[in-house]
This record gives sequence, C-alpha cells and structure tokens, in this order.
Amino acid sequence: MNLLENISWMELLLFLGIAIVIYYAVIIIRFKIDPTKIIGSEKDIKRNVGSDLQIPDEEIADEENEIKELEELVQMLKKDVLEAGGKGQTKAELLNAISHMVRSYSGLQKPAFRYALINFIIYNANEICAIQLEEDEVEMMLDHVSHSDDGTL
Repeated sequence: MNLLENISWMELLLFLGIAIVIYYAVIIIRFKIDPTKIIGSEKDIKRNVGSDLQIPDEEIADEENEIKELEELVQMLKKDVLEAGGKGQTKAELLNAISHMVRSYSGLQKPAFRYALINFIIYNANEICAIQLEEDEVEMMLDHVSHSDDGTL
C-alpha cells in the first residue's frame, strides 16, 4: 500500500508512455511492419478523414426536402385541423381529421420524424383544442394510416 502512495501521476504516465513505445517497437520489429501503416502518413490521415465525412449532395437534398415536408405538414395541421376545429371538436373528430391530413405524408416510416410529429400533435391538441391525447392513441392512429396506405388493414 505504501508503494502506491509513493508513485506520482507523472511517474505513472511516464512509465505507461515508455511501455507503449516499447510495445509498438517490438511489434514493428517482430512482424517487419512499415511504421507508416500503423501510424499512417499525414496525407493518408487527411484523405481518410475527408472521405468518411462526405455526404452525397443527393442525400443532403433529400433530407432537406423531407424536413421541409414535415414543417409544411405541421403548419397545415396547426392551421387547418387544430385551430380550425378549436375547442368544439371531440377527440375522435380530431384524430380523424389528423389521420386524413397525415395520410399523404411519407415521413411516417422514419422514427425521428414520426416521433416529432407525435409530440407536436399531443402538445398542440392539448394547448389549442384542450384535448388530452395519449402517445399510444396517436401512435395507433398513425399505424392505421400507414397500414391503410399499403393496402392492408
């Protein structure tokens, strides 16, 4: 126990650094490996990092279009369904109106967009229409909409 108290962090890090250098030296000598294959040249590192981060322009455009489509749907839902119906509509009428509106939305299959839409519907139904919707109810309605588009019920 006394031995551990006498070793400083600096000594420990110095020992670990020397041990790592010796380990890689043994590997390089034993297997006759070119050190640049382990470490990589600066040019290789820049080339690899750059190629991993590149996203095709088509994918970026598709994502932007899908986000715009979700934003448009949310605005239409708020204006045409939630605000137009107001506090006079029942829960069933509200869910029916929402299901007709989201039927043409293609983003229901993407979990992030679906989750954002569910949260939007629950929050705004409560705020604008004073209707408490549960996540399960909205999820079931969206499942029904997405399955009816496939032609299956």
